[in-house]
Amino acid sequence: MSEKNQEELGLFDTEYWTITVRLQKVIGLYCFQSDQRNCISWIYVFGFTLSFMISMGVRLINEIGFHIEIVVENIVGEMYLLVVFNKLVISVLKRKSFKKFYAKVADHWRMIDDAEELKIMTDNMRNGRDVVKLYSIFIIIGTTIFLSMPIFSPLLDYVVPLKNATRPKALPYYAEYGVDIEEYYYPLIAQAIFGGVGTITVLVTFDLGFMMLSHYVIGLFALAKYRLSKVNTLMRKIEERNGNPWKSNWPIPYIVEAVNVHRQALAYVAELEDGFNIAWFITLILNMMMFGGGMAILVLKNNPEDMFRYTMVLLASFVHFYYIFLPGQEIINASEEVFDVCCACGWYNLSEKSKLLVQFIMVRSLQYSYLTGGKMFPLSMETYCNMMKTGLSGFTIMQNFMEF
Repeated sequence: MSEKNQEELGLFDTEYWTITVRLQKVIGLYCFQSDQRNCISWIYVFGFTLSFMISMGVRLINEIGFHIEIVVENIVGEMYLLVVFNKLVISVLKRKSFKKFYAKVADHWRMIDDAEELKIMTDNMRNGRDVVKLYSIFIIIGTTIFLSMPIFSPLLDYVVPLKNATRPKALPYYAEYGVDIEEYYYPLIAQAIFGGVGTITVLVTFDLGFMMLSHYVIGLFALAKYRLSKVNTLMRKIEERNGNPWKSNWPIPYIVEAVNVHRQALAYVAELEDGFNIAWFITLILNMMMFGGGMAILVLKNNPEDMFRYTMVLLASFVHFYYIFLPGQEIINASEEVFDVCCACGWYNLSEKSKLLVQFIMVRSLQYSYLTGGKMFPLSMETYCNMMKTGLSGFTIMQNFMEF
């Protein structure tokens, strides 16, 4: 479909939102879908998540004092499941708030009638889509390798059989179901596949919605900068015609438009913060602890196949962590750039009324806009680096725990 036709569609019908909306509909996180339909997906994900938590928790307790490797691995697994559960619960509890926010964004998209401004917004949506694709690929590859390698191992007996031996049948994780794994291997593997796909989809889809909404907000800051740059262009034209810019009120409509869109961007940042900050607080804390545990698991593994599996899933967790902070940092950068454009728009040559309007934006943009995790951790690259260091230092603590 051509770009022109894309712009005539509703925002969530465009190709920029295709991946995100499709996944949201499948896993029950699409706020414009009926609660009855979404509820089926909620029960599916919640049921499998709970079954994993119980079976892995029982095995964890049984292995305390016997196999530290299994204990550490299952602790990390339980943390992952808590992240999934956290995102699902937040999505369900805040679905009405998310629906209102999505509706506001869709309404704003429909009201854009300037071709250049529409191009600015579509460029930001395209950037968001590219980020979504890259993030999804990383997470899906890492988790697929982790889940699939133990599943395909017994199948190799039919392709490349071993002499006088068969490859062991094992689940992708340590769990206790109270049944013989050899006897019920394929039903248990089916549960691992269908349940694992559900948990991964919730994990990824929640993040994709956040990324796309963040890029829409970044687009609004870009609109504010564009409208302010038009003021500077207009001032130069007035001077070229030997006019007196000090007495001209021509720039006022452009400045008012910039003030309005900047105010809207700030309001959307506040809504993003309200909708996601609790989810990010819990996710960041758990992710940070998972880094130390994940590194400890790699040290304990001596099987090359297991080392490769856990390396891939650990890399996926690093990517997951990074892409939580990336949109937050981009919002900080976009909001700071508004102040720079205000200073460069030739405000000192404007009329007193125009100067007063520009001051509204300048004063507010002196303090950059940002998102947080639980009002405690700003979503910025500085926080990302600090939390990475803290999480990796937990590896040392975990090593001491294992030696004890």
